Amino acid sequence: MSKAPVILHFVHWPVSGIIALLRALLANSDMRRYRHYLLLCEGDAEHLKVFDGLIAEGAILSATGNGLTIARQLPTYLRRWQPDLVHSHSFQPSFWTALLRQQHLPHLRTIHNCYPYFKQQSIGSRIKRALERWALARSNTRTVAVSAEASAWFAEVYGLPVTTLVNGVDGEAIKLAATGDNAGEALVIEKTAGQVVAVSCGRLHSQKGFDIAVSAMAGLSKRFPQLVLWIIGEGEQRAALAAQISELGLSDKVKLLGHQCNPYALLAQSDIYLAASRYEGFGLATLEAMTLGLPVVAAPGAVSPLKLNHTVAVCLESLTVDGLAAGVAELVDNNERRWQLAEQAKRFAQGYSIEDTASAYVQHYTAMLPSQLTTSGSI
Repeated sequence: MSKAPVILHFVHWPVSGIIALLRALLANSDMRRYRHYLLLCEGDAEHLKVFDGLIAEGAILSATGNGLTIARQLPTYLRRWQPDLVHSHSFQPSFWTALLRQQHLPHLRTIHNCYPYFKQQSIGSRIKRALERWALARSNTRTVAVSAEASAWFAEVYGLPVTTLVNGVDGEAIKLAATGDNAGEALVIEKTAGQVVAVSCGRLHSQKGFDIAVSAMAGLSKRFPQLVLWIIGEGEQRAALAAQISELGLSDKVKLLGHQCNPYALLAQSDIYLAASRYEGFGLATLEAMTLGLPVVAAPGAVSPLKLNHTVAVCLESLTVDGLAAGVAELVDNNERRWQLAEQAKRFAQGYSIEDTASAYVQHYTAMLPSQLTTSGSI
């Protein structure tokens, strides 16, 4: 049998939903036509462990402080693995492959967010965009973005073709992780009788609006003593959020649960999902929560990429403390509305299939790979 084409995946955000998405993609049967390798920047062994059985080999590149480590180590892995195509999940891989004169490699780039620096006029943002344009011009690249909004931002800033390829979820795998044998590996918190759990999941970053959610809980907890908020994720805002929670006297109402390799068991125990993001590229965590039947309260930045509406979620007109509190109160107060939205959420999520997403990526791989390479085989 001919050697399967080699795809090198390059990821720079190990604590984001990109890891969950990529794992679901690689587990899909269409993706098993290829031999997959993974370079993970600023990650650790636990992040690589979730890909056991799905990749031929993986490596951690530490880019803390600067990218010199990448510049030193990347050539070694390119020689060792000899990829036929690089699939990057940030701009950095494009830059390094161009800098190291690897532009002969086909390079598929996925834009996962509406990054603010796309439109900021600071010197740093301008330099970053200039370097990215330079890398794009020197690379044999094709670009996809995970929502129409992200595509529009990229096209406006870089003036280059981009295809919208929305994310999907593996609903059955998520449900199994939430309630099946794998749930035993997850953090479990015992709910008290009558407790209502609101939950939010994502990097602890200003993008996600957790500071607004915590402030909203100050008033909500007085009105609804049975309400608590769980925040799943890790990031640079942990210390600031912990201080905010303490200052507001919410230590028994708001819990920072950290990064969870399996967050789905916690989602399954919850009653309401908060999507308080200031902006999103897509909103994968929200879609995963909807897959498990969680009714959603969504800020405008989380509404648009997923094309949510009032029949499937409580859609806020603006992201404010009072607005978010009102949205949550609407569901705490109304069990029937919660149940209706839960049923609609499950139906909505069924329209986003990981099989469709994987099939679309395979079409891009096939179009970009040299025609003489076969697409049969597995790792």
